Order: sequence, then structure tokens, then C-alpha cells
Amino acid sequence: MAKEIYRRYMWLTDTIRSAKNGITFEQISSKWQRCSLNLKGEELPKRTFRNWLNSLPTALGVVVECDKKSPFRYRIANREIERNDLLEWSLNAMALGNIISESNDIHDRIILEDIPSANEKLRIICSAMRNSHMIWMHYQPFDTDYDYSFNTKPYAVKLAGNRWYLIAHSDSHDRDFCYGLDRILEVKEVEESFQMPKDYSVQEKFKYSIGIYAGEQLPIEDVKLKVSGYLQDYMETLPLHWSQRVVERDDNSTTYAYTMRCTYELVDKLTGLGSFCQVLEPLSLRQQVRENALKIAEIYK
Repeated sequence: MAKEIYRRYMWLTDTIRSAKNGITFEQISSKWQRCSLNLKGEELPKRTFRNWLNSLPTALGVVVECDKKSPFRYRIANREIERNDLLEWSLNAMALGNIISESNDIHDRIILEDIPSANEKLRIICSAMRNSHMIWMHYQPFDTDYDYSFNTKPYAVKLAGNRWYLIAHSDSHDRDFCYGLDRILEVKEVEESFQMPKDYSVQEKFKYSIGIYAGEQLPIEDVKLKVSGYLQDYMETLPLHWSQRVVERDDNSTTYAYTMRCTYELVDKLTGLGSFCQVLEPLSLRQQVRENALKIAEIYK
């Protein structure tokens, strides 16, 4: 029951925040009648609506305000919640789930990408993170034939490239490691506790990189890419990195600047963009992408 109530809070939050000019109770009730969570298609009682609104600050940290004059539109008061990546991701995932549920009659025309299932492992790891408990796990990397078991400190989890990863700290190596959840054979929360460093921030760790390799030993550099063709519009709507900015544009191309670490994942990403993306700076990154391209060309000789 608690899970269902929580989903209703999420639905209400997403419904209100999606209305750019605010939304009336009548409009919310109409949407509720068509919502997949409302199996009987019933109207939303005003008393229930008020109860949900009163619960949002505690349940999700969301504050809803209402215009003081007719037609009494509701809107999110604390827009800073949009900087809460986890809440934003959860709301988007739920909105997508509702769309798909409501489109069951055309399910054969909706194609989703496969993400390796990690729900149970993710639940155990997140529980350990909340309790500041270490975990024991049995792990098998991709690049070896052997597997091994060990205790580690679960610092964070990250979704990247359709895979969930665990960022865990090893005291014996005095560094963090990333583990793919789909390569974890077994995981358990143990009673041994640990203390998170007060100055640790997973957002800062990955701030200047893409993917799952933070590359903290690499320098932060100014990167410039000259993009042409369809890729210009693609990168406008889906930036390569949060630091992306336009420095030059003409009829045929756009030059973007970034502040990043030149990790192997960045090299592979830029190589995959092919002839539509040219690395201008730094020279070292340009050379790495060039070497990758030459290796690919050699295969197809």
C-alpha cells in the first residue's frame, strides 16, 4: 500500500511540474481518470487531492503553491527540486512507465532498450549505503576467467551506457573502484559499518568526465570539437557533456568547447562519431582519435 501511495505522489508531482503555466484541480482530476494507476477510472476526490498535496513536502520534498485567484492553478513552488537528479530521474522514469502502460494496445510498436536487470542487487547495495554498512560481494570481471569475493565500502551507484555500476572504496588500495552490477554474482549487506568521508562527492568525482571512468589522475583540459552535418542538431539536443558551449558557428559546422578530462571513454565516443566530428584541441586527444581511426581503417583494407 505504501508503495502505491508513493507512486501517486510521484504522479501528482510530475503532472503539476509538466504544466508550464500551472494546472487546475479539474485538469488534474481529468488526467487522473486516464492514469494507469487509477484502475477504475474514478474522479479524484478533493479531500484525497488535498491529502496528497499535504504529504508531498515530507514524502518528496516538493512544495506546491496555488494561485490566490480563479482559476486557482497549482504549480511547483520550489523549482530547485529539478537539481535533484535522483528525483528528476524517478519522475521521468515513472512518466515513461505511465505512457507505456496507457499504450498497452500498441505494445508491439514500442521498442525499448534492454538494461541488464539489477533490481535486487541495487536494493541490497542501496540499503547498505543508507545504513553505512559494508557489503560482501562475489564478482567476476569481463576480462578474466576467474572470480573473487571481498568486502568493500559502497559509496555510490551510477547508471551509464544502459548499465548500473557500483562505486566502492577499497582501504587496502586506498582508491575507488567501479563494478558492473551485472557482473556481481552475489552481494550481501554485512554488519560492519564505515563512515563516508565528509568531503566526498560522487558528482564532483565524475564532473569532468563522461561514462563510468572518472580519470581523476588526468588533467582537466579545454577540448574543442568541430561538428558538421546532422551531428550539429543532435549535439544541440543531447550535449556530449554539461560544459558544452558554442564558440563558433557557420553554415556548414559548429565548433563546441568543453572542460573535460580526456579519458579513454571520451576517445572511444569521439571515434564513434566518425567524420562528422573533428577534434581541434588538445593535440594529444586529436592524436588518440586519429590512431583509433587508423586502426579501424586498417581492419577494412
